[in-house]
Amino acid sequence: MPPELVRDMLPPGVMQHTFDITIQAPGAASFSTPLKISFPNVFNAEPGTKLNFLSFDHTTGRLVIEGTATVSEDGKSVTTDPGTGITKPGWHGLTPPGGCGSGGPAPSQPRTPSPNDTSEELRPLVLPLLVDEGGSFNFPEMKWIAPDKLPETPPYPGSNEDCPPPAPDLPNKKQPYIRVDVGVDGPLQTFMKSSGDVPLNGASFVLKAGTNTSRKFDFAAKQFTEIKPNGIKDFETNTLYGSAITVTVETGRPDGSVHTTKQKIFVSRYIDATDANHTDAKIEFAQTLNDGLLDQYRIIPVEYQGVKPDINLTGHLHFVKTASEFWFDPLANGQQSGSIEVSFASMGGAVAGSLSLAGKGVAPETYFFDAGSWETQLLEVFNNTGNKYSFVTAAQRALIDTAAKRTALLADIRAQSQKLYDDAGLKGVQEAAAGGASINTITFTDGTAFISRDGTGAITGATLGGATSAFAEADIDFDTIIDLYTNRNNYNKYELAFRAAQAINNTRGGPIAFYIGNYFAFPGTSDNATKLKFSLGKTGAHEIGHNIGLTHTLQGSTVLIAGGGNDVMAQGIYATNSQFFNKSKAPATVALHNSWTPQIVLDALSYYNEANTNVAGYITGINDAFFLPDAVGTGGIVDVGHDWFVPVNKPALEIRRSDGSVVDDSIDFNTVLADGNGGEVSTINLTLFSYGSQPVVIDEITTVGNGFRVQAPTGRQTLAPGKKLEVSVSFDPTVAGNAVGTLNFRSNVASLSDPIDLTGFGKGQGPVLQIDFVNGNNFGGQELSSPDTLRRQVRLRNIGNQLLTVSDIQLDNPAFSLIGLPSNLASNPIKLNFDERFDFEVGFRANTTGLIRGELTVQSNDTAGAANRKALVGTGYKDGFKFDWGNDYVAVDIGGQPLRTLSN
Repeated sequence: MPPELVRDMLPPGVMQHTFDITIQAPGAASFSTPLKISFPNVFNAEPGTKLNFLSFDHTTGRLVIEGTATVSEDGKSVTTDPGTGITKPGWHGLTPPGGCGSGGPAPSQPRTPSPNDTSEELRPLVLPLLVDEGGSFNFPEMKWIAPDKLPETPPYPGSNEDCPPPAPDLPNKKQPYIRVDVGVDGPLQTFMKSSGDVPLNGASFVLKAGTNTSRKFDFAAKQFTEIKPNGIKDFETNTLYGSAITVTVETGRPDGSVHTTKQKIFVSRYIDATDANHTDAKIEFAQTLNDGLLDQYRIIPVEYQGVKPDINLTGHLHFVKTASEFWFDPLANGQQSGSIEVSFASMGGAVAGSLSLAGKGVAPETYFFDAGSWETQLLEVFNNTGNKYSFVTAAQRALIDTAAKRTALLADIRAQSQKLYDDAGLKGVQEAAAGGASINTITFTDGTAFISRDGTGAITGATLGGATSAFAEADIDFDTIIDLYTNRNNYNKYELAFRAAQAINNTRGGPIAFYIGNYFAFPGTSDNATKLKFSLGKTGAHEIGHNIGLTHTLQGSTVLIAGGGNDVMAQGIYATNSQFFNKSKAPATVALHNSWTPQIVLDALSYYNEANTNVAGYITGINDAFFLPDAVGTGGIVDVGHDWFVPVNKPALEIRRSDGSVVDDSIDFNTVLADGNGGEVSTINLTLFSYGSQPVVIDEITTVGNGFRVQAPTGRQTLAPGKKLEVSVSFDPTVAGNAVGTLNFRSNVASLSDPIDLTGFGKGQGPVLQIDFVNGNNFGGQELSSPDTLRRQVRLRNIGNQLLTVSDIQLDNPAFSLIGLPSNLASNPIKLNFDERFDFEVGFRANTTGLIRGELTVQSNDTAGAANRKALVGTGYKDGFKFDWGNDYVAVDIGGQPLRTLSN
C-alpha cells in the first residue's frame, strides 16, 4: 500500500509502526472479552517497559491507543496488560517505547538563524575497547524526551490525553522542540545490537512539545554467533571493528533561537580468533624459532572494518605491526610480551584500550657428534675387540685404518646429516662444536647385542641406533594431536594451527645412540666411504627427526605414511642419496617452529593421523613390542613407553589432493580458458581416506555451480577403516570471470555436513572487459553549494586471453566527470593484456535537487556491449537534506515461473 496511508492511520505523533497483525471474524463487529495477545519485542524495549497497544477504528479509519502492553522479563515478547486486548476484528499493533511513539521527521523547511543561537562541541567520548562477548560493555544510553508545551498553550480540542498532537506555536512564542541527528560511520550494527529504538545505522527525528514522545539510542555487544552463524569458527582472521557516532542535538527555544550540541562517540571491538582464548585481550602467537631477525617468524592477520583506530605498538623488540598483520619475530628464548594500544587520538579522541601480545622464542635443536666415542668405537671395529666384529671385511677395515680417514668420514657424515635439513629449507637444526647441558649428544657405542641371527648364525638384521621420541615426552600429548585433527571442523584454520603447533615438540630432544659397528654387518651398504656417508648421514638426520617428534614413514615392510619410502624418516639403511624430507617436511616445519601456514599445519596433523591409523594393532606403544630394527624408541637411552595409538571412535574421513595436501574447506582451480563444454578443463584428483573405527558411508557426492563437475562412483559407497576412494572434481567454465560452487557430500560423517567451497576463474577467449567500482557507484548526497567533487574509483580489467584496447570512455550527465584518463583515447588507447588493470575516477558534483542518474560507457574491442555500460547515481539537496514520503512502485522481473511454497 502507499506509505502515506500507513502514516495517516497512525495516532498523532506516532511515526514508527513495525509489526502488525490482523484478526478477521466474519459477521462479528466486536468481542465481549478482550483477547490477550503477545507480540515479538521488535523495538528491543527493556524488560518491564510499557508500550501502547493499537487497534484499528473502522469508524474513523485510524489506529487508536486502546491500552498498554508490558515487555517480558527475558525481553523477547510484549503481552497486553489485564483489561487490554483485542476487542474487535482488524489491524492491531504496538507503538515504540516512549508513550506516544518516537517523534516525527526533521522540519521540512530550514529555519532562519537567530542571533541568540548558541552551540557547544562536547568532548569526544571513547568507549572502552570491547574484547569479550559483551560482559564488560556498558553503553551510557542516550534518551531524549519531548519537552513540555508552554504553560499558556490552550487545550487542543478533541485530542487524546495519552497521545496528544504537537502543541501549536503561540502568536509571540515558538513551542520548544528537540531535533536529534544520529550519524554512524562504520559497521556498528555488524558487531553491536540495538537495545533502543534508534537504529544503529543512524536516524534523524524531532520530538515536539507536548507530544509525550521519546527516543532512546542504546546498544549492547553481539555474541560471536550473532556476528557470524558459527561464531569464532567462521572468522578467518582477527578483526578490529571501529565506528564513529556523531550525535547532534538541536533544542528549540521559545524566542525562536536554538542551542546545538555535537558530540563524537567512538566504539571499537576486537575479535581474537586465531588463538585458543578469544576473550582474554591477548594476542598469542604460536612458539617460534629464535634464529635472528626476519628469518623465521609468525604472522597473525588482522582485518580492519569501519573506522580504523590508531594502533601503537610497545615492546616492539619481538613484535612488528604492518598494514594488515601482526608479526612475532623473537630475538630471545622464552616467553616474550608486548602490547598494542588502540586509540582515536588522531580523530580527537583518547585511548580505547590495549591488547597484550605474547609469544615464546624457541632455541634451535642443537646437536653434537661426539668425536671421542666415534674414534673409540671405530678402533674397536677395526681391531675386532672382543671378537665382536669378525664380520667386518678387509675392504671395510681399509676405510677406517687411519685417524685421518676416520676424521674425514665423520666430517662427511656430519655434513650430510645437516644437508638433509638445509636442502629441505628446514631451520632450527644446527651442529655445536662441543657438548653441553642444552645440547643433544650423538654418541657412538657398541650395539652388537642388537644384531639378529638365524639358526645358522647368519646375520638377519640389526638395530642401528636409538633416540628419544618427542611422543615419549610428558608435555607432548599425542591424544591432543589426533583429537584436533578428528575435530578440525570445530575450529577456524588459524585456531586449529595455533592449537596444533602448541602441542608439537614443546621440549627439546635428548641423546642419540649410534651403533656404528652394526652398519658393517651389511657389506653391500658399507664397502666404501660414500655409502657410509649417505647411510650414516641419513641416520643422523633420521634420529634427530625422532627427537623433534617425527615418526617412521616406513617401518620394515609396513607403510605408515603413503609415499614415504624415500623419506628421511623411512626405516632402514640407504647407502645412496635417495632419502629426503618430503612427506615428513610439514611436521618437521611445525616441530622446528619454523614459519608455517595453516595448510602446512593441517598437513602435519594429517601425517600424524595417518601414522596413527596405519599403526593400529601393529605397535602397542612407543616401546616396539616386536623389537623391530630401528623401531622408534627401541634401545633409546630415555624411553617412557607412551601409548600413541589413539582410537577415533566414529566414522571419520580425510580428503587429500594428489600432492598429499589436505582439503580443508575449499578447492581452487585457478584460471581456465572459458571455451565451452569439453574444451580446456582443470581436474583435481582427490583421495577419500576412512580413518575412524567405524565405516564411512557415502550416499552421494554432488557439485553445485556453473562449470563444476564431480566424477565419483554412483550409488552408496562404504569405506571400511583404512580404506580409500578416488574421485575427481573438474572445472570447465563456459563464461569469463569468477566462478564459485560447492562440493557436497551426503554421508554419515558429521564433518562433511558443511560443503567444500569451489572457486575458479574463467579466462575469456577474446578480449573481455570487466568494469568494477572499487567503492561503489553511489556517490551519496551532496549540498548544491558544496565546492567539493565526490569521487569513486573505477577499475578496467581484461579477463580475456587477447589484447583489450579501450578507445573511448563517455558520460551522459554533466553532473559526473572523468578524472585520470589519458588526454586522447582515440589516438592513445588503453591497452591491457590478460589480468592487467587500469584505474581512473568518476567525479560527482550535484547540479540539481533529487536523484541524479548517469551512465558510464566504455568503448573497446570487447564485443559484449552490455558489460561496457555502468549506471551512476548521486543525490543533490539544498539547505540541508530532509526526508520525503514516496509513492513509487517497483517491479522486478525474475524470469521464468515463480516458485510458490507453503511453509509449515
